[in-house]
Amino acid sequence: MPTKTTKLRLMTYNIGGGRKTNLHDGSSNLDQVIRVIQCIQPDILAVQEAVLQVDADGNSHSSAQSIAEDAGFAERYAFGPTLSRCAHMNVHKKLFVNSIFQDEQEWVQGNALFTRWEMVRLGNPAVGGTAANIPVFRPVLYEGNRDTD
Repeated sequence: MPTKTTKLRLMTYNIGGGRKTNLHDGSSNLDQVIRVIQCIQPDILAVQEAVLQVDADGNSHSSAQSIAEDAGFAERYAFGPTLSRCAHMNVHKKLFVNSIFQDEQEWVQGNALFTRWEMVRLGNPAVGGTAANIPVFRPVLYEGNRDTD
């Protein structure tokens, strides 16, 4: 039986994907998201609907990276994509249209996991490791027409 008690602060947060962030006009709720995370100070954070945008110049804009840097997780995070504009979106979706007309090369949404500790290998915890993306959700294969979703 353990003699020491370890307390962990866990947090999950749906940050609302690209609908609340527009890198082109500077409007963003990402600052508010980061302030909430800084206030709660979780040891482990799971974020849903993190977004990675690649602009017309090929520059990446990652909400997961911004959270990691500004909320004190440094490089101890992993991003796992679940949806991609190029692979999954119907052309009638507002996010698809906005992405095209904002000259983005790609728009990817996914989940991110952050930790206050270094990641280690499951098979040998004494050795540093990286997270593996094991998707639990796969979007359905698009088999409709342009009028269906």
